[in-house]
Parts: sequence; C-alpha cells; structure tokens
Amino acid sequence: MNFYPGFEDMETVIRTGNLEGFFKRGREFAKLAAERTITYEDPEEPAHILTTAKIARFRAIKAHPDSITDIAARLKRDRNAVKRDIDDLEYAGLVSVEERPLPGHGRQDHPNRGWGQTAAAGAR
Repeated sequence: MNFYPGFEDMETVIRTGNLEGFFKRGREFAKLAAERTITYEDPEEPAHILTTAKIARFRAIKAHPDSITDIAARLKRDRNAVKRDIDDLEYAGLVSVEERPLPGHGRQDHPNRGWGQTAAAGAR
C-alpha cells in the first residue's frame, strides 16, 4: 500500500538515530530544495526572455519592490511594456505574480522577486 502518491519509485530507508542526525539530514535535504533549475527545450527561448530590458526589470523588482506602475515610472518606461516584461519573467519562472485586493480600487498584482521573496507590481 502506498501512503504517499507520487513517491512510488522512492526507496524507503528505516534506520535508528538521534536528534542530531535527524536535524543533519534535514539540513542536507533543505540544501537540495534550495537549488532551482530552469530548463528550456528551445535554446533560443532564453535569449527571447532574458533581454537586457527584462533583466533591468528583474533587477528593479529585486532592488525595490513596488507596483508595476511605480516600477515603470521609476525606470521611465511605458507601464504596458513593463507589464509585458514581468509576464515574460513570470513565464520563465523568475518571478511569480500574486494578486492582492486594493481597497476601493479593485486589485493589484504583486510579483515575487525571484525565489520566494515578495515584491509588488501594480493593477492590471
């Protein structure tokens, strides 16, 4: 009987140990999870996604989280172009966008600036 769907091919090891060993294995496991790999089937795809302009947007989000509107103003770029770049960065897995309510004004999208850190991006 499999109690963990998706782990059918995983080997199960039963051992004895102490608390120190338990935490040591936990730290080793956490190091594995800290690595992120992005794989592209088409070698030209990263060139399309990782343009100089999009890298600048990524750095702007990482350096100072803000709304898309404010990021565009700070970079003196068109808001719609910045939004498209953030969408491409999200597609590439470099940022994720979180929707937040904006009281009295609808909603706001907030991209995470790489690997789990929160940043903001403005209303659509």
